[in-house]
Amino acid sequence: HNLVQFIKAIKVLDSKSAAILWKEVATPQLRFNMYANLTYLRHLKINVNSLSKKSNSLNVPLYFIFGKDDKTVSPSLSAKVIKNFTSAKVSILDQGHDLVNKGLTREMLFCEI
Repeated sequence: HNLVQFIKAIKVLDSKSAAILWKEVATPQLRFNMYANLTYLRHLKINVNSLSKKSNSLNVPLYFIFGKDDKTVSPSLSAKVIKNFTSAKVSILDQGHDLVNKGLTREMLFCEI
């Protein structure tokens, strides 16, 4: 909790982002999970061209759901990648980065699986 407060105090994060971060690291198990994810994800390299060609050839339905006020994964920056996927559907919710809530549930009900 002290680290999150410190990061917020030096203005690396705003209050909403700090609250999201706290939910991700509130317990020792969550902190370990985040560490493990970051450790392994740094090795992940995605070839967007190859991935989009395969996805498009198989006509895989893709749903991208963003928060309008998300400063971590902005819809405008993501649009550069999404345009490569012909079956991509994009929804932008009137929220920030923390999308796991009733708004997301309502949006996912409209995804055709």
